[in-house]
Amino acid sequence: MSHRVKIKLAGGCLQHLILLVCVLALTTAQAAFQYANTVTTTGGQFSGSYSPSNLINNGFTSSANTIDTTVTYLAGGNNYATVNGTTADFNLTFNFNAAVDVSAMHVWNYVYRSAGGTGSTTPGVNGYSLTFYAGTNGAGSVVGTYSGNLNQAVFNAIAPAQTVNFGTTNQSVRSVVMTVTSNFGGSFTGMSELGFETSTPTQFPTITSFQATTNLVLNGGTATLNWQVGTVTNLVIDQGIGNVLSLTTNGLGSLTLTPPMGATTYALTANGVFTSSITVVRLPPKEKIHIYLLIGQSNMQGAGAPFNAGLDGPQQRVMQFGSRDGMESQWIQAHHPLTSFTANNSSIGMGLEFAKTMLASNSDPDVVIGLINHAIGASAIQWWFPNIVDNKQTNPATGLNYILYNEAIRRATNAANYGVIKGVLWHQGEYNSNAGNSNPLPESELYAIRLKALVDFLRRDLGNYGLPFVCGKFVPTWTNVSGQVFSSGLTLRATVEAALVDLPNQRFNTACVDNLGLIGREDQAIHFDAASQRTLGIRYAQKLLAINAAMSAAPTIGFQIANGQAMLTWPSNYIGWTLQSQTNSLSQGLGSNWSVVTNSSATNRIFRAINPSNGNVFFRLKSL
Repeated sequence: MSHRVKIKLAGGCLQHLILLVCVLALTTAQAAFQYANTVTTTGGQFSGSYSPSNLINNGFTSSANTIDTTVTYLAGGNNYATVNGTTADFNLTFNFNAAVDVSAMHVWNYVYRSAGGTGSTTPGVNGYSLTFYAGTNGAGSVVGTYSGNLNQAVFNAIAPAQTVNFGTTNQSVRSVVMTVTSNFGGSFTGMSELGFETSTPTQFPTITSFQATTNLVLNGGTATLNWQVGTVTNLVIDQGIGNVLSLTTNGLGSLTLTPPMGATTYALTANGVFTSSITVVRLPPKEKIHIYLLIGQSNMQGAGAPFNAGLDGPQQRVMQFGSRDGMESQWIQAHHPLTSFTANNSSIGMGLEFAKTMLASNSDPDVVIGLINHAIGASAIQWWFPNIVDNKQTNPATGLNYILYNEAIRRATNAANYGVIKGVLWHQGEYNSNAGNSNPLPESELYAIRLKALVDFLRRDLGNYGLPFVCGKFVPTWTNVSGQVFSSGLTLRATVEAALVDLPNQRFNTACVDNLGLIGREDQAIHFDAASQRTLGIRYAQKLLAINAAMSAAPTIGFQIANGQAMLTWPSNYIGWTLQSQTNSLSQGLGSNWSVVTNSSATNRIFRAINPSNGNVFFRLKSL
């Protein structure tokens, strides 16, 4: 707000006027260039190098507020870029540690550059809208709004920041949410840097660092939290820890602890204002980490909308083993989408609801569910076989075509170093139901044969011939709230869905989830909406639990003798269990010296030669 003051001067009044001006100068806040303290996004990030935190003073700016767009990328990356395919309709949320009055912003738009300086101008932000909030993370009352378009960055030139004046000062702002509505083309969107113009002095961080000695605590281990702070009068860590000022000497402090199972985020707050947080993952013993592999195409990858923070938020003991597009061997707290390493709440799949349902069914408080989502949209079943290259889709982290099956097996095998693989979830077939597809051809008549082969390959390569496998039907024909009838248009779906439904008759320990009562997104025909995705997750879990229940009863081992051999048999749904034996003297009886009968986990029938010199011979079946 501006004030215009008209003063009539008379003799002897000059001194009073000067005093008045001095008072005004002392009480008027000075404009300041200020970065946000944290940035998050619903657009994901292109890879581990291009996180939204790069928007905060990443080193491009000079004293003249210019950016040298001719430079090559630094090894760590200097930009924020969305995941491949995210060009609009995502948010960037800028948080301030303390309330500020925001009047303008300075933006260095994105210019694609590769090593050597070549590239294009296409992926920068164009249309956007801003919402200013009184609370952090886009919460609290709305302080103000603004919308506009950014200029396209100029490649191979010295480009100054674009300064956008809002025309008003938005007061007491704790967060700014930028919604990107369009870009300048390309398969992703990015920015190089963004700062704000404030009328409050720049807030210097009281917390210099807050770290953990390890972010992954294995069974029986501990983690030490370390921090460095400036002059503070109050220092608190949440999660029931409380005030740690007494543990701080000359600004340095530490605390060794055993975190709860799963993922725990610890926030360090100084003077009740400045906050920094870290997440520590604790894993239980191997047998208590239940791992599930999620594969298929877009509905398994996660395309449901709208996201609901209350229903779709993470759960402490549901983890994911990295992502398909990078950081593939790190345990993190599971969040939507499960195929992206950074948070993206714009769409959901069935995986998280499945894991929550499985967790709720288990009374052991130490069990952790681990998810590996390796699904990818528009993938044909032909691409889900050993050594087959997906010739249309590339991994943005490597630039190489996916070899989907091999990569999924590798990720699952790596995860199995920590836990036990308990099942595979499969949702795919829309591609092979579309008569218009040509690379590869849909070949729906071969889907049943390929589906059975896929189950067999997975069980072989994951070392469990009885591994549960659950699939599901597609979005049915449905009517939206406007009365519009949506049909998938997949003319070959009857053949493909028939193969899915018939799978339990062809392979033991398999099931197919029905689509009764489910619907698609309001604007789409083949993608389930968010509510249906949650229902699918529950139904997949129920099917898997039913398979487990069928195997939980003590199996009966049949025994016959013919031609000097003993034939031992057991039900086919126990294939994958291991037959064990021990041989003792007649006087000893049953002991603990069990040994594995070779190749017994791959069958439900074993022949053993009878040796009259043996004393007592015992057999048992044992699950993984």
